[in-house]
Amino acid sequence: MVFEDIVGQNNIIKYLKNTIANKRVFHAYLFCGPDGIGKSIVASVFARTLNCANKGLNPCGTCPSCIKARDGNHPDITDLRPASKSISVNDIRELQINMQKKPYEDGVKVYIIHEAEKMTEQAQNALLKILEEPPEHVIIILLTFNQYLLLNTIRSRCQILKFSRAPEKAIEDYLIFRKQVPEREARFASAFSGGIFQKAVEFIADDKLKADRNDVIKLSLNIYKKDKIDVLSYVDYFTENKDNIMSILDIMVSLFRDILIYKESGSKRYIINLDKSELIESECKRYTYGVLNKIITYIKEAYRNISLNVNYQLSIENMLLKIQEG
Repeated sequence: MVFEDIVGQNNIIKYLKNTIANKRVFHAYLFCGPDGIGKSIVASVFARTLNCANKGLNPCGTCPSCIKARDGNHPDITDLRPASKSISVNDIRELQINMQKKPYEDGVKVYIIHEAEKMTEQAQNALLKILEEPPEHVIIILLTFNQYLLLNTIRSRCQILKFSRAPEKAIEDYLIFRKQVPEREARFASAFSGGIFQKAVEFIADDKLKADRNDVIKLSLNIYKKDKIDVLSYVDYFTENKDNIMSILDIMVSLFRDILIYKESGSKRYIINLDKSELIESECKRYTYGVLNKIITYIKEAYRNISLNVNYQLSIENMLLKIQEG
């Protein structure tokens, strides 16, 4: 993989390539943004480029250094991930010992710390000492979804790069033209991703998730104006699939949003669930504009409540009953 394979982070890639071209690479970077947005991929390509024997603006992919990095056994590229719930001070001290050694090959030693917000306070203080006087041959890249969970003193010693959600069209085009994904499937995956490239890729590769989507759509259309007892029986489905609840709610929102869009415009142009267009066309007759807006609001309320750790079953029951009443 090279920088050009990364979707939706053009400004960050341009900046990093400029630092390489101008030989102004910093000792510490902080990549921040939602999980799955591409932070680890960019960090990996950056690390491989800095160690590539060809010394270009992308890893060549064929030199011994690139081959080792591709296979995950490059001696000068280290990925540190939380072993359990946190990154301990001992983890950072082990890195510090390793940093004292010179690069094994003709490059630099790159340390990528994933989920950096999980460093304990002691670990962060140990890292701070390294950042205050970093070894000449060392580059540290911190990855986090929230930079403000790190010490101010750490942030002040890093070049902070904020990753943005990728445009849906960029993800859709990548899936269609680079991965030969059918347009209808690519349309849904890109919209479903919410600008998180990895989420779109995972949907395309996950047959179970695709099957689950069909189940969620069928269930969603069996709630409005149905018997309350039958509707409450659907709580079991949401309980069994609690780990995927945010994806389930995203699918529900996309469905009712499509019904609303089609009802207003009569056009399939802006439909996300393009492969369900015939179903959407027939279903739009059942709902008024007001009811569709309410249903979308109820689902988003459940999403927010679950995110805030409000009682899960109560949140789901409340959503289902509100949708049932319309």
